[in-house]
Amino acid sequence: MSVRISFGANTLSLEGQAGRTVGDIREDAENLLGLSGNEAARVNGQEVSDDKVVSEGEAIEFVKVAGSKG
Repeated sequence: MSVRISFGANTLSLEGQAGRTVGDIREDAENLLGLSGNEAARVNGQEVSDDKVVSEGEAIEFVKVAGSKG
């Protein structure tokens, strides 16, 4: 089972992400999805900090903070 990572219309399903933090995954996703690093992170719809450890099958969504440009 994989972890689904999305930002806007872009979505990835990546294996081997369980046990990593949202912050670690964010760093990898910056290049893959074009993140700026300022997006809020949600896991299964709940806003989380970059310290959250991800489990298999979870969905991570990076969203622009309301009022931010770009």
